Amino acid sequence: MSFNVEGFVTFFFIAVFAQIKVSWFHPFLYWITIIASTTLDITLADFVDRSLGIGYLGGSLILITLLVLTLLAWQRTLGSINVSSIRA
Repeated sequence: MSFNVEGFVTFFFIAVFAQIKVSWFHPFLYWITIIASTTLDITLADFVDRSLGIGYLGGSLILITLLVLTLLAWQRTLGSINVSSIRA
């Protein structure tokens, strides 16, 4: 089984871009972004498990690796992984 994720990725990036650009809390836009991220998450999980054939363990290892790399990049960039170190 093959999954076509381009539409979900596009929907996700549009929603995230819009959420970042607004300077106030907009509940509808917030929930659209949540739905977009959840939909992309499920689609990518199915793609990794079924299309790549690496199963749940392989998908978990990829996720953990990406999380660690993200935290290392954050720590290297800001000097801390503390959320209070983020400035707008």
